Amino acid sequence: WSVMLANAGAGSRFGVRFAPPPADITRAEWTFLTDPDGSGEKAGFAEGRYGDRTPRPILVGQCWEEQGVTEKNPNVDYGPDTAYDGMAWYFCRVKPPADAAGKKLFLHVDGVRDVGTYDRCSNQTDLWLNGVKLPAPVGIWAAQMGGRSGRLWELPADALKPGQENLIAIRLFNDKGPGGI
Repeated sequence: WSVMLANAGAGSRFGVRFAPPPADITRAEWTFLTDPDGSGEKAGFAEGRYGDRTPRPILVGQCWEEQGVTEKNPNVDYGPDTAYDGMAWYFCRVKPPADAAGKKLFLHVDGVRDVGTYDRCSNQTDLWLNGVKLPAPVGIWAAQMGGRSGRLWELPADALKPGQENLIAIRLFNDKGPGGI
């Protein structure tokens, strides 16, 4: 609705912005790695060290199964006709404008598939910025009936490098059903 209202030129007397944020990275180039044994953090995935693996391109806004991530995780016991369950990482390199220095910035990630249905306050998703693991999200919410959920992280000023390339690494754990962002 917000995009439709923005395109129609609608305003809000409450000061609500109906347009996507100016630094929206939804359509940026994201890459992805599964982490079947959970060793990615120790291996350095958050710093961009992937060993002999190469992250594959992925779209945010679709479950990973819809994008061909169907290999079985040998460390998870699950039934037939299911695809990958377990730890996985999303990566994106972004260059925030230099004028972002000193400003209070947040990263909002919506559509996270790490929460069991009706479990509205669980968090099985972590964020790294330039190899530094950030504190827990300041906001966690789920759709009314569970499933896809949102996360809001405050980005510490000393972790972000305005005017330079920054590596965002998001690790999530999905133990059943569709997974992803």
